[in-house]
Amino acid sequence: MLLIVFHHVDLIIPVWPRDLNFYQMFLINFFGDFGKVGVNLFVLITGYFMCNKKIRTKNVVRIWIETVFYGWLTLCVGLLIGHSFQLKSLLSFIFPVLFSLRWFATAYLIVYLFIPFLNPIIKTNKAKNILFLFFILLFVLSIMPTIRLNPGYSDVGWLIFVYLLGGFFAKYSVDINRFFSARFTFISSFIVFFLIICVLYLSLILGKNISIFKAIPDYLMIQNSSFLSLIFSILIFFIFLRIKIQSNFINFVASLMFGIYLFHAPVLEFLISKYVNLSNLSNNGIFLILYLVLSPIIVFCFFGFIEFLRIKFLGNLFFLVIGKIAAKIDLYIEIIGKKIDLKMENNEQSI
Repeated sequence: MLLIVFHHVDLIIPVWPRDLNFYQMFLINFFGDFGKVGVNLFVLITGYFMCNKKIRTKNVVRIWIETVFYGWLTLCVGLLIGHSFQLKSLLSFIFPVLFSLRWFATAYLIVYLFIPFLNPIIKTNKAKNILFLFFILLFVLSIMPTIRLNPGYSDVGWLIFVYLLGGFFAKYSVDINRFFSARFTFISSFIVFFLIICVLYLSLILGKNISIFKAIPDYLMIQNSSFLSLIFSILIFFIFLRIKIQSNFINFVASLMFGIYLFHAPVLEFLISKYVNLSNLSNNGIFLILYLVLSPIIVFCFFGFIEFLRIKFLGNLFFLVIGKIAAKIDLYIEIIGKKIDLKMENNEQSI
């Protein structure tokens, strides 16, 4: 989540002046390029832990309601500071899931609903078949978009691919740990990180004179389809697979992450454009570095505290509402399912 906040605060949300020098652009990209690594890690973790579990209606309702809550809260903040909304933007805040106010929340919810159909792919297929599927998905969703061919890429498709990777790692975790030693994983992660920095550095130099290289940083790390971002995410995931941690504090902090994601970016889009003078920042090297390093950490902690307050004071109310809605949905699904089964039985008997 911290990687994602750095990505938003340093790179995506600010509209930096066009006259930034090379080293300023390098620093901005260096601190902000790894957001998609955070996205991939979220979904890898989901696939790893959910590949042998069933989805729960409560989780679907919880994601939906929390997304709506923060969409409405963000709208209130925008109105309070005098931000003007166009109709399409207004609708996205009122119906944040349907209009994909936060793309990851909507895509993640869709992938979550697909879990009952994704898990059998991992469970019932042999490793070679799954690896062949991964090669196809990697080629279509990562390699082809990188060379400007986009036959079937989608955010949902990418998250499904990464989810399946997480499930595959769970199924073959023993073999993976045996094949990829701790030393190999650490060294590989440093090599990939160094490669990312080198290519970023070269692309910024070459992009000054050769237009085709200007978009390379985007495809390196900023796009979901980034091959280097995916490889780096997998290596980090492998490193943490070997670390055995039992910590209530980490679990508590982890419970705040989705709220941080839902609330920080749209609010900062209002505030940065209104209150932060990016030209002054870019003209002062020390202030620019302080902004790039400290601002994401402050944002992370502040919005984490907001989510903590929501859980503390509204958590029981959310739990009650989510439970009642989920129970109603489960009841209707059961009734409809029984009616469909009964109708099919009657049709079979009549045949």
